[in-house]
Amino acid sequence: MQSYLTIIPSLLQSHTVQSSHAYYPLPRIVRVGSDNGSKPPIADLDSHLQRLAQKINSPSPQLSTLLALTSTLHTLSVAHTSSQTLTLPPTHLSMYLNLSLEKSKVLILLLSNDKGNYFSTPLLNSLNDLYRISLIIDRKEGKWDRLNACVTVTQDAFSKSLNDRTSLESVEIGPYGSKKVLVLPLVLLLFRCYFLLNTLRLCRNLARPVLSKGLDNAMNLGGKGTAVGFKYYLGRLNMFSDEFDQAEENLTWAYTNCPPGANRKRILGFLIPVRLLRGRLPMKELLVREELWDKFGGIVEGIRTGDMRKWEKNMSEQQMTFIKKGTYLLLHRTRPLVFRTLFIRLSILLNKTQIPLQLAAKCLKSLHIDIDLDELECVLANLIFKGIVRGYISHEKRVLVLSKKEAFPRSALGKL
Repeated sequence: MQSYLTIIPSLLQSHTVQSSHAYYPLPRIVRVGSDNGSKPPIADLDSHLQRLAQKINSPSPQLSTLLALTSTLHTLSVAHTSSQTLTLPPTHLSMYLNLSLEKSKVLILLLSNDKGNYFSTPLLNSLNDLYRISLIIDRKEGKWDRLNACVTVTQDAFSKSLNDRTSLESVEIGPYGSKKVLVLPLVLLLFRCYFLLNTLRLCRNLARPVLSKGLDNAMNLGGKGTAVGFKYYLGRLNMFSDEFDQAEENLTWAYTNCPPGANRKRILGFLIPVRLLRGRLPMKELLVREELWDKFGGIVEGIRTGDMRKWEKNMSEQQMTFIKKGTYLLLHRTRPLVFRTLFIRLSILLNKTQIPLQLAAKCLKSLHIDIDLDELECVLANLIFKGIVRGYISHEKRVLVLSKKEAFPRSALGKL
């Protein structure tokens, strides 16, 4: 059974470690359970820390604080779950934030002076603590000061782990393990921060070395789940950059490798708009099973049947949801696909290549879509320009003349 530590932030039971710089109150630490994992024994870790303390020339007050916790440092993990943290009073939230921040800085210092990766797991847990508590406080105060501090510390840890010269051959923790096991979990943590801070331009600098060194796989401390999260955020980044081929590939990989649950529904929230723009419609059974029919059902049926009324109704009802997700403009670009389907159905019904625009306008008016012939000509001109429809418009006769060979090529749908 994995060990857990419960930190009791009580001033009456706290200890103080004195240094030449400051006083650091240390919460009392209570060990619960036993440790039977693959981590090094406490005695070995104590001696390992003492050697590192001698190696560092100028011990800081942070290091003095850490050395008081050497007997439990290697199992130091999340002190409070999300639900427990939410119930803490503001004073304890601030105390726990400062503890996580100082602990992370010390662990980064030790990680950079250690040949192995003993401190990878406690560092990752500490940074996750710091991210979670920063998010809680910043959302209450309506600003991102703590999250920016969290980003600075996490970036430092990322650079230290990425520049490790030990090759990544396994996720084993020990004196010969690679610090690169931290790279992908830290990138995922930074992705979350950057998306919240709306600084997506910085994500490229993170993704580039990870992809070039082949670190985007399950060989990391977080396992396959971290790789799924990385592909999910990378797919969203591709989507916002109009790189729809890569976006579909990354989001599809994330969805395929993600276990059933809320995360799959979250991935589909971005994968479906990308596929809709490329003319690939999801099955109704999938949308119903994932409880997404109310969100995308009208759009999908509108594109499938050429029913502009269903498409516009769905877009109007879910407008705020799509805007918050950042997919509204992407979904709005699927509007020409509804016109494309309408003209496909008219060409099949008429069984000829010449379609009167007046007939198409009457079909739209029957759906309470008020559109005149000039506007309809503009829509068709855009479809022809993008290659979605092959043919030409006779303005004099108000007729769309379709090509006799592949008038509606599917290969051009990615150009929307």
